[in-house]
Amino acid sequence: MSNSIPTLSNYRMTLSYDGRAFLGWQRHGNKPTVQYALEQAVEQAFNVHVPVRGSGRTDRGAHALGQVVSLQLPVGLEPEAIRNKLNDILPAEVHIAVVSGASPDFHACNSAIAKRYRYVIWNDSKLPAERDGRVWHIRKPLDLEAMNDACSVFVGEHDFASFATRSNFKQKSTRRTVTEAVLRHELPIITFEILADGFLYKMVRNIVRAIVKAGEGRYTRDDLCRILDAKDRKASPGTAPASGLYLERVFYAEDKISETNKGGHSKMSQFVHQRHKTGSRLTRSRELVVACAPMRSNVNVSSIARTASACAVERLILIGNTSLISKIARDSVFELKVSVHRTLTPVLQKLRNDGYRLVGLEQTTNSTSMHNYSFSRRTALVVGNERTGLTADILDILDDVVEIPVYGLPHSFNAATAASMTLYEYCRQFPNG
Repeated sequence: MSNSIPTLSNYRMTLSYDGRAFLGWQRHGNKPTVQYALEQAVEQAFNVHVPVRGSGRTDRGAHALGQVVSLQLPVGLEPEAIRNKLNDILPAEVHIAVVSGASPDFHACNSAIAKRYRYVIWNDSKLPAERDGRVWHIRKPLDLEAMNDACSVFVGEHDFASFATRSNFKQKSTRRTVTEAVLRHELPIITFEILADGFLYKMVRNIVRAIVKAGEGRYTRDDLCRILDAKDRKASPGTAPASGLYLERVFYAEDKISETNKGGHSKMSQFVHQRHKTGSRLTRSRELVVACAPMRSNVNVSSIARTASACAVERLILIGNTSLISKIARDSVFELKVSVHRTLTPVLQKLRNDGYRLVGLEQTTNSTSMHNYSFSRRTALVVGNERTGLTADILDILDDVVEIPVYGLPHSFNAATAASMTLYEYCRQFPNG
């Protein structure tokens, strides 16, 4: 009796990954690549050996925030069940964010109409250990005005042959249309974002290297124009490291759902889903520290870390045998400065000496409703244990205690939920940092 072959259906997945753990996207035998990890996980989870097709091939050491893949899986599987099962199997460096059914002709690469990449530079003499392999570290100060001026050279439809590595990399055309090339900075971080209808091999990294040359004072804007016009890779400078490159988002026809107006012209939908949309820019760093009492659950700690990082908090203090779960904490593992201590009291006393106002999050006598509380910009938010809350010795040294009004059963919020609500309220009061 032969084994029946399952009927397969097309699915689309959006995922992120830390490229430091892999030799790039593309499968190379059984070497550690993202494609190989996904295909192995699919086979283990659903007992089918199918190719996983990515929207593009990221280089060794490059990262993704919104890589898209298409693949065939047995008919009838629920997208959320697929996502959960694969995330349980995949290495911690890979996380599937969204799974959805796709039309039979959807192909992650061939159906793409545009991509956005992000490149991150750390421009300072010292590089934090957690940033190693996640940015391009440039020690000497760069001329941001010159770099910003250089970005406009690449906007529009051009022949980008000068910025395509490998002359034998066959393409029907080396012409591409760049609709966005933007430089943003909140030193020491400099971020370059580029959106185009397609990219040549190492095109983004080669463009970044040229822009940095302008920031170093070694190229002018006119130099870059001449390099672009040359249509010759030999005329261009080298290549920026893969460590700072992130595939941010891939666009498809359905991402620009159109409707027809009376004049017969198509127009953009008012609302287009943008998962992991680029964050708001702060004019100053957050002067908010989050300090957690000894917690029972690393899940709660990791959820707090993720929210804190999304709010641009830079420092998280943990007590005791506590650690972050990367699949929950996500990028906060790299973005936050996390310190672990034996006891909380000495840490809070030092924060007070450094000018922080100590604000506990707890239900107590004389606590202030968060709706009526005005935070100090320089605040240390102290979060209590899930069961026991903040102990008496901690409450005794706090400047204020805030609580979140509760309107039904149970008469309290989960610690991670309460911390997230409080962090949001602080950000609402200080939207620019």
